[in-house]
Amino acid sequence: MSEFPTTARVVIIGGGVVGTSALYHLAKAGWSDCVLLEKNELTAGSTWHAAGNCPNFAPNWAVMNMQRYSLEMYRTLADDVDYPMNYHVTGALRLAHTKERMQEFEKVCAQAEAMGLPLAMNDTAQLREHNPWMETHELEGGLWDPLDGDIDPAQLTQALAKGARDAGGRIERFCPVTGIQRDGDEWIVNGQKVWNTLAHIADFGMLVTRTDPNVPKHRGMTYFALDMKAPGVEVRPLRQITGEAEFNEVYMTDVRVHDEYRIGAEGEGWRAALTTLMNERTAIGGSGGGSGSGGSTGTGATETF
Repeated sequence: MSEFPTTARVVIIGGGVVGTSALYHLAKAGWSDCVLLEKNELTAGSTWHAAGNCPNFAPNWAVMNMQRYSLEMYRTLADDVDYPMNYHVTGALRLAHTKERMQEFEKVCAQAEAMGLPLAMNDTAQLREHNPWMETHELEGGLWDPLDGDIDPAQLTQALAKGARDAGGRIERFCPVTGIQRDGDEWIVNGQKVWNTLAHIADFGMLVTRTDPNVPKHRGMTYFALDMKAPGVEVRPLRQITGEAEFNEVYMTDVRVHDEYRIGAEGEGWRAALTTLMNERTAIGGSGGGSGSGGSTGTGATETF
């Protein structure tokens, strides 16, 4: 802990694919005095259960341009940073059942052409050339993107992290909160976490905090159920480029958590967190997906951060 950085030009909070990509690009630009802080292990949040789809297709110019850049980077990233990744460029067909959908495809194709992307409109005969077994009697046509594919999100994150470290960036894992202290039967928590799915409707959050800074990083962590309506808890929406805000930034300022909300023994929070993540992965896998890391019952929800 004595080597933990006390200053940095940029501090990035969150060690998923977005955070590691930000660190990687800053380091490539020569900003070596940058630190990424992750409360858990890299990819332990939303990234590990992302689908990994890699399309160019997007009706929005800005989104398509970001996706174009990302896919172009992915095609050489493994060699650029010397880290193996499962990235498959398979191509993909999008199907239109209506003339209106075909008009949307034409608009997207025009965007793609301006960006130098080889998207192509297909009639039903051309669709069969890509897939001879396709039934086309109810289709108006489709759109072909030869650069569509899929990637392993965890491997991508690790590749970006390696590239960032090699260029001088620094990553500190297991840094969940800025401070916590005991006051009788209560714990006083101060900290902040980015990218909490549905935190704005959650009743409780699963909070992992470092209660003992003098032991190795996997130890000295304690697990609590946090009342999201408690005084000092502030949820700020993260507005996406689409206009939606299902993800949030959560700030905790002198939040008092009674010890009866502690889950497991003091200092054993890492063990409890692993159990939570394994149960979450099983639940998502069994249900065929979900919109984030929080589960819900009725109108309530629980968020892990």
